[in-house]
Amino acid sequence: MFFNNYHKERCLYERRLQLLDLLDEFARDAFYSEEFSMSVDDPKLNFLRKEFRDVLDPVDVEEGLKKIYPEHLYKPQNK
Repeated sequence: MFFNNYHKERCLYERRLQLLDLLDEFARDAFYSEEFSMSVDDPKLNFLRKEFRDVLDPVDVEEGLKKIYPEHLYKPQNK
């Protein structure tokens, strides 16, 4: 690709989307199944927290982007 950090940034977003899809699936299961229950310390959630710790929150994604790009891209330009 022509864009130097294309793959790094794309991977970050893809991991975030994958996590959101999994969480949405859990929410859908909880909505449609009366037997569904999951506690905060459920092994599935613990696995997701561990596996996706770099993209758990939008702030984590932002921190990942700051590692890819130089600092001047995150400060407003004075004109």
